[in-house]
Amino acid sequence: MKDLTWVDELKLRGDYGVTGNQDFGNYLSLDLYNGYGYYPLNGTYYQVWGPGQNTNYNLRWEKAHNWNVGLDFSLFHSMVSGSINYYQRRQQDLLGNYNVPIPPNIQTQTYANVGSMRNSGLELQLNVLAVNRKDFNYSISFAGATNNNRFVSFSNDQYHGQGFIDVVGMPAPGSPGTAQRLQEGERIGNFYMWKYAGVDDQGNFLVYDKGGKPIPSNQATNDDKQIVGNGLPRFTASLGHSFNYKKWDASVYFRGAFGYDIFNVHDFYYGLQNVQQNTNVLESAYGKNAHISGQNTLAFLNDYFLEKGDYVKLDVVTIGYTLNSKSKYFESLRVYASTRNLATFTSFKGIDPEAYPVNGLYPGILTNSDGGGSKAYYPSTTQVLFGVQLNF
Repeated sequence: MKDLTWVDELKLRGDYGVTGNQDFGNYLSLDLYNGYGYYPLNGTYYQVWGPGQNTNYNLRWEKAHNWNVGLDFSLFHSMVSGSINYYQRRQQDLLGNYNVPIPPNIQTQTYANVGSMRNSGLELQLNVLAVNRKDFNYSISFAGATNNNRFVSFSNDQYHGQGFIDVVGMPAPGSPGTAQRLQEGERIGNFYMWKYAGVDDQGNFLVYDKGGKPIPSNQATNDDKQIVGNGLPRFTASLGHSFNYKKWDASVYFRGAFGYDIFNVHDFYYGLQNVQQNTNVLESAYGKNAHISGQNTLAFLNDYFLEKGDYVKLDVVTIGYTLNSKSKYFESLRVYASTRNLATFTSFKGIDPEAYPVNGLYPGILTNSDGGGSKAYYPSTTQVLFGVQLNF
């Protein structure tokens, strides 16, 4: 490629590897004994012990088989550089509790490696030196990634699970039920609930039944629920700008996530007039939600509270000034100021959309450590930092 003077470097590459996940509890494969209360014998109570779990000596780490192909490039005398990659990640031997018969087993469930999941997508990195002058430089950096996710199976040759699991049980008041469904052949993060069809004359929810007909919410059954959205972003990206003018330097960094939904959990619990007694409510209860005023609206899960989660965040802005030193103790001194989480641009009407997870098994909804729904939220803050940097 000697004659292609605009090409500085071009490299085609491929990678393959297997990684493990050991993030599970201890002794889950072994014979364990648990206490089963006390039993009276001749006037004395004795602690009773018995098998606490089924053995599974074949228990092993979860495994992820990863491969990718990519192209690295540098063009126009290094003015443009970057890489593009296609990746595929198949996770197998996912761990979980599976129902087993008694006998021959002692307990009704065994902790085993069964499930499998697949992720694939494109990743792009691009760096552009847009201006390169004696006193002024300006460069742009971009990174983006797509993600196509599928939960492949809950079963294998030995253990057979059902085709789906309803997850993220929402907390009281009331009994809202579960908000998402993990299903074979579908993306992780599917919201599975009733589909909003308006309100009746009393301000109660109407929803669509399985035939697409609007019905009152108190007539809806679980069979009328459907997939109404997904909490896993299809595309994530970041964009950085860097400037240098004489002794001044500045940088501006944006990032965002796109193509996904968020369940506005706080509007669901605090954004309606029919809430638990003595509970404070959001302004939305008498604003955009004022038409939902009936008595059958409390704890009724439906996609009225599902919103687009797309956002762009002005994440970091930094400006600095460098002074060269004539001192024998240091070469230069840089004074700078920096901010974090300066602004968020989104149509989402709830809290900071970044507070909602976009990875793991339950993206797009607030959860606790056990995977159940949660209302807990620590407010996002804007940070301001001033500093001095010495170069010796």
